Amino acid sequence: MAHLDFVLAGCIGALFPELVRIGKGPVQGVFSTPGYWIQLASQILLGALAAYFLGPTSIKEAITLGFTAPQIVTRVAAAPTPTPPVTPPAGGGGPATFSTQIWWSR
Repeated sequence: MAHLDFVLAGCIGALFPELVRIGKGPVQGVFSTPGYWIQLASQILLGALAAYFLGPTSIKEAITLGFTAPQIVTRVAAAPTPTPPVTPPAGGGGPATFSTQIWWSR
């Protein structure tokens, strides 16, 4: 049962960087793109895996591992210059495009 508690704590820790990105600025159009939800699920999975395989000894440590693993990966993969994460379509037609790298640079 302790492993499940640590994995859940790792998932919660993985949400912290995302909450910071959301708090940093405008998010209009971000939540309606499938790319956003895919990258969020990937970050949560990475936080859970880190908490499971790195063997934390406390819930606080599991949250820290869950935060750190996705944060390191997203910072390495982020775009160098932050711009708006959702680009409107050229010509005004079609859905807006979500850029994971630009979102992670926030």
